[in-house]
Parts: sequence; structure tokens; C-alpha cells
Amino acid sequence: MESVPKSFQFIVFLFAFISGITEGDIRAQSSSGIDHETVSQQHAGACWSLSDFGPQRAAVAASPSRAVDFFTPANGTLTSFFGIDGSKQPQDFGANANLGVAAQLNYARHLWAEQGIGFQIGSRVSFTGNAVQVFELLGESKDRFQNFTTVGLFQRRDSGFSYGFAYDYASVESFDRFGLGQWRVRASFELTPVNEIGVTLNFSDRSDAGRFNAESVVLEPVDQLHVYLRRNWQSGVNTTFWLGVADAHSEENAITGTLPPKTNQLLFGAEIFAPLNHWIAIFGETNLVMPADTGAVDAYLGIQFSPQGIRRTQSRANRFRAFLPVASNPTFTTDLNRR
Repeated sequence: MESVPKSFQFIVFLFAFISGITEGDIRAQSSSGIDHETVSQQHAGACWSLSDFGPQRAAVAASPSRAVDFFTPANGTLTSFFGIDGSKQPQDFGANANLGVAAQLNYARHLWAEQGIGFQIGSRVSFTGNAVQVFELLGESKDRFQNFTTVGLFQRRDSGFSYGFAYDYASVESFDRFGLGQWRVRASFELTPVNEIGVTLNFSDRSDAGRFNAESVVLEPVDQLHVYLRRNWQSGVNTTFWLGVADAHSEENAITGTLPPKTNQLLFGAEIFAPLNHWIAIFGETNLVMPADTGAVDAYLGIQFSPQGIRRTQSRANRFRAFLPVASNPTFTTDLNRR
């Protein structure tokens, strides 16, 4: 059964801390005599410029009294997302799949600007219905609610090398209530101005027990390791592809019983970011763990929005953009075992 972790107290405190220091940073930088024209020119040849934010915002940003309020890192990087969410994992007991909608907020900001150190915090909610009738016929829930929370730290160095980590907590309400946790660690290197390579490791931290009807079951995040390649295209589109391996997962089935667990399995996936205008972009991610019948088939696709200009959220000129995505089904594969 789920119990609320103490980490949520830290998250609430962190949000309050952010709101307090942001205002102080803006005032400090406003009085520091920043040459905003120079800053704009430095970024004009990168992936974004003032014109990326639209004519009205560009005019506001060009004003020395307001420029720091908008396009400098003083306010951090805020994004929101809303879209379609589909998932089938071992936690679905071999007899279900899920389809619905998801929404999220994600915020990243510098902690030590000179050293390229920043933090990120985000939350995602997903409400889905069963895509198969088996659970309903067995007298179980017809829908599922998930809340993912991600808190992380990262560093982007001038050499092009970056690294960071995040803790993900997932609250799941389906046939029972569960609280799960995992760590994600990532390191990356910018091979060229448009190509990046990296490695990501997910490892389980917290499992939880519950019941499916009268049967005791345990949910646990699946350890994963993958190597990815990211490309920033001239159009502003970013694409990412990865290949890796997932730890063993069970082959439990609510109807037919139990088969021997699968050993380490191939995984692969992709991510796309495609700006539509100054403010919104198509954003989606998928992660597939083999074999398809008992592994994971997860994907989401929707619209991402940023009030500071959507291209800035992926621009290399913005060193303090989020390093890892907010946890979701594609990044939080979950296994189920009978106790």
C-alpha cells in the first residue's frame, strides 16, 4: 500500500524556495548593468534569439528595464504539456492496456551559474482507461490514475560534457494504490554543434505491495540502461533515438497464470520535439521493451508550451534547461510479481 514519502515535504519547500529567490535574482541582475544588446547578439547565432519569442515579446525584451525579466536565466525555464498517453507494461498483469490523457509542468533553474549547475523539478498526471475488458470482467478497476514527481540536479560544462541525476516518485491508483520510486542518472557529450550522445541508467529504489482481487502482488520499477543519439535539425526540430537493455521482468498473467520470467531484454525508443510557432511544439516519447507481448509498449504525444519561447527549452544556448524529462510511463517501466 502507498504511504506518502517525506520527500514531498522537501518538494513543497523547494517550490517555496524557488519563488523566493527568483524575485531576488531579478532585482539583483536588473541593477547590475547587464548589456542586453550584447546578450541578444551572442544568442542570435545559436538556436534561439529574441525574434523566436514573437514580435510583442521581442519588443518587451529589447527594453533594458524588462529584458532581464524575460529571456535571461533569472526566471528559469518553465514548460507545460498536454497530450495523449498510452501504456502497456508488465504491471498490467498480462491482461490489460491503458489509453487516456496526460498533463505536466516542468521547471529548471540555475543553482551555481558560473559552474553550469542547475536543478529541475516537475510533476505529471495521467488519467487512462482500460483498453481491454479483462480487468472489468474480473471485478477490478476500469481506469488508472498516475502522478509522477521528478526532482534532479545537473551540470553542463563548457567542454560539452554534461551529467545529472533525478529521483522519480510515482503514485499509482488502479486495482490498488501503490507508491514507487526510482533513480535516473545521465551523462552526455556534444559531439558537434548539432549532435549529442549520451547514456542513461534507471534503477529501482522503492517497490510496493498491494492486492489484485484477493491475490497479493508487488510492483517494482525495472532497471534499464540505454545509449542515445540526439540531433538538432536546422528547422528547429530535435530527434532522439536510443537503444539499450532492460533488467528481467515477470510473465505474470491474471487469467492463465505464471510463466518463467524473461531475462535481460532489448529496449529501444525515440523522442521528438517539433516547434510549431514561438510558443508551442509537438512533443512525444516512446519506449519499447521486448518482447512486445509481456514487455512494455509506452508512448505519449501532445503539445508542449513555454511562456518564455518554446525554442529556448531545447536550445544549447540555455545551459539551465531541464536535463532529464519528467518521469512518465516511457521512463518508468514497472514490473508485477505475485507474492
